[in-house]
Amino acid sequence: DLGSRASIAIGYLASSDTLSTYSTVIGTDSHTSNSSNSVILGYRNTIKGTSQASANSIVIGTNSNIDDSNNAIAIGASTNISKNSASAVGIGLGVAIDNSGVGVAIGQGSSLKNGGAGIAIGNQSEVSAIQAIAIGAGAKASALQSISIGTGNEVKGAKSSAIGDPSYIDTTATGTHVQGNDNGTATNPIKASESTFMGNTNLAGTAGTTGIHVVGNNNSVDSSNVMVMGNGVTVGT
Repeated sequence: DLGSRASIAIGYLASSDTLSTYSTVIGTDSHTSNSSNSVILGYRNTIKGTSQASANSIVIGTNSNIDDSNNAIAIGASTNISKNSASAVGIGLGVAIDNSGVGVAIGQGSSLKNGGAGIAIGNQSEVSAIQAIAIGAGAKASALQSISIGTGNEVKGAKSSAIGDPSYIDTTATGTHVQGNDNGTATNPIKASESTFMGNTNLAGTAGTTGIHVVGNNNSVDSSNVMVMGNGVTVGT
């Protein structure tokens, strides 16, 4: 069905509606609606503007969709970009981008939600905050401008970062930076704010602490304004 001026639709059940001027649709059961100057290539893909236009967008793949997002690009199978995600880019199998303008998600199952200008790269990587970055398999960054690089890191503290496999930073740990492996745990994450940890298997699980600086391995610190250099040191509350 070709209802749009100067548009092209090629394939069984392919269509372009009257609001999708200058669009190109190639593939079975693929469709553009309210999406001028857009391009679809593949099977059962859609570009649509439900509450706003999705102009200048591109979908290449299978069962992939762009909705309410101008200038977006979706490449892969079951890749979805939706709801105010203008200029977002999703590449891979099962990628999901929602309410994340200018965001980038690359890798199977990677996702951005409420992550404007965020970056998620890697299998099952997740970003759920503005300007956050998650790079690595299972890496998660869920606070403003947080950074998670490595396998399985979880960073929940604003402007905090973790580099290694896997470290855990709690919501209370703002401005904290961790380099190494297995710092904090899923049940006892790093909770100290404005702190740094360089090494492996270090703990700082007391909320409200701040100014902890650790260089070494297997240390545990639960008091503020402490510096540790070495291994196996315990500092209580």
